[in-house]
Amino acid sequence: MREKKPFSWELTPGFFLILFWTAFGAGALGINIFWEAIPGQGNLLGMFILFQSARRELAQAEYFFYVLRHHGSWLFICLLAGFSPWGVPVAVFSTAALGILVGVILTLSILQFGILGIFCGAALLFPQFLCYIPSVIFLMSILAQRSGRFVKKDGRNKKDSLLRQKMFWGSLCLYLGGMILESFVNPFVLDFVLSHVKIF
Repeated sequence: MREKKPFSWELTPGFFLILFWTAFGAGALGINIFWEAIPGQGNLLGMFILFQSARRELAQAEYFFYVLRHHGSWLFICLLAGFSPWGVPVAVFSTAALGILVGVILTLSILQFGILGIFCGAALLFPQFLCYIPSVIFLMSILAQRSGRFVKKDGRNKKDSLLRQKMFWGSLCLYLGGMILESFVNPFVLDFVLSHVKIF
């Protein structure tokens, strides 16, 4: 009689992609359900947009270091967690949080500003999230798998190790590209959209 193997999640990029879209749907659904109960709902997204647009008052280099410090500290915590048993829950939480954030921002934009809100929500996320989303999915998958090997003490062959290293450094560069786009491109996108879409 064959011994049954214990159930375990395959922590592949596909798993984290599904997790992201599930969290996205949860964020969109949650903000729809609780929209009426949110205090000051009419000003919620408007204040966030004004806060984001106020970045134009900062020097671009200064804002880049702010983004680098803000996103980089989170990424550093994730990297450290990848060498401990905490890597899997940290990776799952980080991916889910990103999905919820994107879902909430886009849905809140539509709820508050209607069809025009689609452009506002996109302006808050574009183009940096084109880099953030795939890089986070791959990075969190790699870190979670590394954490799992740390716990199980599994070995790796050289081919598998080389592939993971390429994926890791490629995803890291993509994430850095997202920070550069957020600092130097997104402010112009947001200013352009706000100047053509009259929501205030």
